[in-house]
Amino acid sequence: MSNTKRFLCALVGLSTSLIAMGQQRDTLTFYSQAFEQERSIYITLPEFHRFSSGEVEFPVVYVLDAQHDWFAEPIYSDIRYLEYTHEIPQFIVVEIPLIDRVKECGIKDIDGAVMPLHTFLTEEVQDAIMEYSPGEFRLLIGHSFSASFALYSYLKAPEFYSAVFSHSPLDKLGALVSALENEPQAKPTELFISVGSSNRVKDHHHRSEFENVAKAHPEFFRQIHSYRAENATHNAVPIIATPHFFSSLFLPFSTRFMDIAQVDENYALVNTPSEVEVEMASIIAAAKLGGVEYPLEIAEINGMASRYANSGYDNHAKALYDYGVHFYPEFFGFHLSLCEYYMEEDPQRARQLLETGEKLVERDLSLPDRKELLMEISAFRKDLGWE
Repeated sequence: MSNTKRFLCALVGLSTSLIAMGQQRDTLTFYSQAFEQERSIYITLPEFHRFSSGEVEFPVVYVLDAQHDWFAEPIYSDIRYLEYTHEIPQFIVVEIPLIDRVKECGIKDIDGAVMPLHTFLTEEVQDAIMEYSPGEFRLLIGHSFSASFALYSYLKAPEFYSAVFSHSPLDKLGALVSALENEPQAKPTELFISVGSSNRVKDHHHRSEFENVAKAHPEFFRQIHSYRAENATHNAVPIIATPHFFSSLFLPFSTRFMDIAQVDENYALVNTPSEVEVEMASIIAAAKLGGVEYPLEIAEINGMASRYANSGYDNHAKALYDYGVHFYPEFFGFHLSLCEYYMEEDPQRARQLLETGEKLVERDLSLPDRKELLMEISAFRKDLGWE
């Protein structure tokens, strides 16, 4: 194995380990005009957010009831695990703690003045998180009282949300469904409603109301995504239903590249790829989230490039790494991987890429195996006589 290939293999192993690192978590506290008091929210960024350019806009999930660790932490864990398995995209997670959930989520009049929490979410929180490059894909998750509020908020601004997970709602459910049926901009396919067991000590009251409303509005419930967690208690419903809803909602995302660069059991391409420009055009055309352009994530770029390279299509791999440098300029891995591909055609460019990658590694003090990678780069530099 050549020094270049040895270096690249070490690089892939080290860069892949980044997935296991912790995410940036910020607390934002600001005065809310809607509530007329200071409120706090928690922002957790996906791992690769820090490497991205301003062109990458990340989807956002808003988690209500974040004052309850038993609810917020499992939901957060679901999100991060499903990101790791590439089941869902990399999310900006916005956790919204409530001070008085009954008062803040309880719906007095669907047609009355807009509830403060709705204004807080769709205007004030949205303004507060703009610095994190949020995209237009927005998902709201609520449970019980906040589940009904989630449906209410969607009713008031269906154009703002891309989807809502409403776990075991009860408050004003019938009225909400009637209003949603009559709201021309509402899309039932964007609504996900779960409920627990009808057992008396499980989720009986919520289940009874759910079944009554479903019977009264059969067409609406045929269009929405519903899930009956038959053995679940009320508080267990969101923990059980959330992964199910995520997998359903993001099936088009998780399979968006299934027909591109397919490989067999030996990791060899099944079909001969098109010319580089044509192949990249197909990849970019498939890079969508909810019908909106969403660039390949770092793991997708690495995985696809490795499949092309393993079958000898180095120019295809090079084009993907170039794409990666454009959208994730702070990710050292793409600069160092590209260095190999420019060695013969443009040694000066290769050296610049190596130097850029090395600087990125040097300043990233949180990088696992940082010292080992810097030693590998130094050895590679000496082999090439670039010292």
